[in-house]
Amino acid sequence: MRHHPLLVLGVMLVSALGCTALPSATSAPPITTTAKVVASPTPAPPTPIISVSPTSRPSTARPEPVVNFSVDSATVSEQQCTTLRWSVANVQEVRLYGGEYGSAPGQGMAGEGSKPACPPAGNTVTYVLRAVDRAGNVIERTVTVQNTTSAVQPPQVSNTAVFGAAAGLIWNFIPLDEGILQLQVQADPNAFTEQPTPVTSDGEGIQRVEFVVSKDGEVVYTRTENNVAYCLLGGDGPCNSLVFEDGVYKWEQGGRAVESGDYSIAITITLTDGATRELVASFSIQLP
Repeated sequence: MRHHPLLVLGVMLVSALGCTALPSATSAPPITTTAKVVASPTPAPPTPIISVSPTSRPSTARPEPVVNFSVDSATVSEQQCTTLRWSVANVQEVRLYGGEYGSAPGQGMAGEGSKPACPPAGNTVTYVLRAVDRAGNVIERTVTVQNTTSAVQPPQVSNTAVFGAAAGLIWNFIPLDEGILQLQVQADPNAFTEQPTPVTSDGEGIQRVEFVVSKDGEVVYTRTENNVAYCLLGGDGPCNSLVFEDGVYKWEQGGRAVESGDYSIAITITLTDGATRELVASFSIQLP
């Protein structure tokens, strides 16, 4: 390939003249400015707010007493019983009274329990549950039970020897309001009087008393009594009454029915020294 002569010459002239060829225009290098970064101050953590509450103290309030008292049935008949039930909490004492449980303040009971309620025929009995809370306050709950069976009139008793004394012993018939027989025996050589006197229940000098009740020569009831007042029908004063069972009065539970007529009692008293004394008394019973 041949070069264009003019072009070669021109290159040579430039070289001969000693001129330095100007560099071709190029982009100026960028001026880099380094900015000084100033770190932002780290914010201080917030100051915690501490809430101070008053020192808690144990509660001094007493728990409220709970006294629940109920009866399974408000009515019974004849010899039926119903059931008293209770549940008591936060109290210091529980007692039950009324009817067969006696008068106030009554008999001590557990905090939860049940008891039978057996009002006699023709009677309405109010039973009371009495609780004393921890502050000493009395809380009472009541239930009422009625026996709807008409009451049977008890036998009427009359005795031909109201009072007797012999060999350092005395005996005394004590009729109840309804006329049921009661008899006590006591050893007391200083108690002899001509008039009937109440017999105290000290049992001085007596170890036991045996009673044998007969009607028309037939034994109808016997009892050996070891408890002071030495009552014909038992009990420690006042004496027990005749038992009302199966619609009739009986000498004892499950025993023979009481009949109208004349009766005699053979009484054998055993003294504390082992000696014995024999007494005899008589009485009459009239059924209504």
